[in-house]
Amino acid sequence: GMIGLETAFPLAIEHLVRTEMLAISALVEKMCVNPAKILGINAGSLSEGSDADIVIADIDAEVEITKDFFESKSSNSPFIGSRLHGKVETVIKNGKIIVEPQPEDEQS
Repeated sequence: GMIGLETAFPLAIEHLVRTEMLAISALVEKMCVNPAKILGINAGSLSEGSDADIVIADIDAEVEITKDFFESKSSNSPFIGSRLHGKVETVIKNGKIIVEPQPEDEQS
């Protein structure tokens, strides 16, 4: 199989949000809110008592999909060479930062 999760967000931004087929709020619902409901987990919202899981993304930032783009060991993707919009900058899981911008990613 091919890797898909790591490109799901930029692909959705590029082909759904930027083409106005889907509002960003609807994308958040489909990628965060609904999966949490289906799995019955306390996530998918920023409401009091929910898990402190937050993704901060720049939906206008361009990303190039290369073999180095992937964090996983696999890089089998038909999207290698694509330029897309939607860059995940920071990930907070259970109140702890687990992904943060690298120095070369930060603007001066």
